[in-house]
Amino acid sequence: MKDKLSILLIEDNEDDYMLTKEMIDRRSSLVWKRSVPEALDALETESFDAILLDLGMPHSDGIETFENLVQGMGHIPVIVVLTGSDDEDLARSALQHGAQDYLIKGRVDKDLLARALRYSIERHRIDTELRMTNDELVAINAKLIAARDEAHESNRLKTEFLANVSHEIRTPMSGIVSFAELLSLETDLPADVKEMIDCVYTSSLRLVTTLNDLLDLSKLDAGRMIVRPEKFAIRDLMNEIVQTVSPTATRKNLAIKLDVADDVPLNVLTDQLRLKQIVLNFAHNAVKFTSKGDIKLKVEFKDPQVLKVVVTDTGIGIAENVKNRIFQPFMQADGSTTRKYGGSGLGLSIAERLAELLGGEIGFESVEGAGSSFWCILPLEQHV
Repeated sequence: MKDKLSILLIEDNEDDYMLTKEMIDRRSSLVWKRSVPEALDALETESFDAILLDLGMPHSDGIETFENLVQGMGHIPVIVVLTGSDDEDLARSALQHGAQDYLIKGRVDKDLLARALRYSIERHRIDTELRMTNDELVAINAKLIAARDEAHESNRLKTEFLANVSHEIRTPMSGIVSFAELLSLETDLPADVKEMIDCVYTSSLRLVTTLNDLLDLSKLDAGRMIVRPEKFAIRDLMNEIVQTVSPTATRKNLAIKLDVADDVPLNVLTDQLRLKQIVLNFAHNAVKFTSKGDIKLKVEFKDPQVLKVVVTDTGIGIAENVKNRIFQPFMQADGSTTRKYGGSGLGLSIAERLAELLGGEIGFESVEGAGSSFWCILPLEQHV
């Protein structure tokens, strides 16, 4: 704080003015005004570091004097109020209205006045900086909220566009897959033509799978994925999953083993389609990333009405540095994995969110170079 201060004293008593003048540091200046109107006139042409205000002005209840000054200035400056010995409650009220400090006449000396002025000016400076900082934070927060809302709207539009485009592309692609499948059943086709048709069928099927993943992701992002619980035979579903991945596994000389625990009920009640989607993703990944060994699919019935499905492989495993990102959308171990094995990297992200939608969770254990074990735990609404 600077040593030379400019002080405005609002005081109707000349003796009190003279006493105050004696106590003010000689390096500082003191301007004396007898009333609030006179003080406001002075404030229009001069600036002051602090104001000493006598609350015992004639024709005023004290607080009115303070309020008139603040109202006339349009803001609360550094004000130290002066009051008589029996007006401490009035002084405290002034503090509640924004005064920085109060001094009781007759109990003030030079050091006390200097300290009160110094502390009041410093507190006012800190309060002003905090207020400015708070205003800046409010403005920044408003901008962040606006940016968040804009991002949410942009994401909503993107999701809606993605859903529409995926649907529009999937419809003709489904036709291509169907016709390619029909052509592949022809027995009198030349070998090279049949090979090309098989290539069209496989590629189209892969594209449809990717489009389905994109469509599911857009539905999950938009909160439009619907859960449809139904009663079904869990063993039949697991056998269907094994049959789905068996052709690919057979081409790679991989054995697939299904183990359903004896205490697993015949029928369960949950969303069969979403459970199949989760486990099928585990199984497809297990076959895709395994070159030798076997794939194990195990079904267990845990504590009351909790189903656990585990798919274990002897494949390439997952590196430690990517384990914490494996459920992120579009995530694969690295670029070489994508180039070698293909895939969009959406499957596990979708599987995790589907499990959460069903009230369950998924997880995994993996050792790089030794294989992985992915599991899904789902609460069942009932079992029969």
